[in-house]
Amino acid sequence: MISVILLVYNGETYLRKCLDSVVNQTLGMENIELIALNDVSTDNSLNILKEYQALWPHNIHIVNREINSVSIGESNRNLGVELATGKYILFLDQDDWYDKNAFYQLKSLMDNNLSLDFIEYSFCYTDINEKIFKEQHVQKEGFHIYQTSNENMQVSLAKSGLLPCSTFVWTKIYRKEFLQINMIKENGKKFQDNFFSGLLNLYCKNFGKYDALLYNYRNYIGSGSHQKILNDQTVFKRCSIGLDFYAECKKRGLLKDYSVLTEFIFTNTFFIKPFWRLLFMFSPIPYQELREIKNTMNTLFPNVKNNAVVRSKP
Repeated sequence: MISVILLVYNGETYLRKCLDSVVNQTLGMENIELIALNDVSTDNSLNILKEYQALWPHNIHIVNREINSVSIGESNRNLGVELATGKYILFLDQDDWYDKNAFYQLKSLMDNNLSLDFIEYSFCYTDINEKIFKEQHVQKEGFHIYQTSNENMQVSLAKSGLLPCSTFVWTKIYRKEFLQINMIKENGKKFQDNFFSGLLNLYCKNFGKYDALLYNYRNYIGSGSHQKILNDQTVFKRCSIGLDFYAECKKRGLLKDYSVLTEFIFTNTFFIKPFWRLLFMFSPIPYQELREIKNTMNTLFPNVKNNAVVRSKP
């Protein structure tokens, strides 16, 4: 059984396309569970979900939240994982859709490779009208398995770009048991996928990469993740997630055993990604904030310039 966790908030415009891509999978709905978390939508999203639930009452489950999760710092994805009964987990956003044969391919690969914690797959960027403008391939061709049983192997794969330090959580199928045993969760804040992906990279021992375009990511200005606003203060929330990730690693005792990788993931989240936004999306450039970020970096990781992964990046 595959459990698909769908986040819904005022998504009526594209929701049917999204849902159709699940219920029309060649794997068959008898092997699929859809958990749709409606986050206090004010449009017709809930009615659309109920329309599909009426057709598949045993396979589509709706969680209709009474309080918006963002306002109380909770993660709907975490809740979805807790409720899921499937062996495998997929995360889906309401604007996006799957290739109709995606689930069959991914389940077959996971079933035939029982040591895998997750598989990362390729995807397409599309515009608002579903026209593909970029293909994102996770590797050259085919399906390959990688082992990361120690930090040296992790660092080597991170330097080559094969360890998926990407923040996208919907580019992978996960073994539910792996997520639960290692308590890999989001932390209920904006950019929480950075927090989740960081822990994912540290704990995985075996993962696969599958060069098949299985997911379509609707990428457009106006979507929740692609607002382009001058002097947008939410960029500092990414820095906050970096600090949360550092604190979580410290609490779990990961800073010593995975020193190179934790340092790189923190630096990427806390400094590198916010840095470019602060330079190009702010007027005037907030030099004081940049200095404070730099001082924090120097305090937590004074030798980050010597980090093997950081040095390997352009």
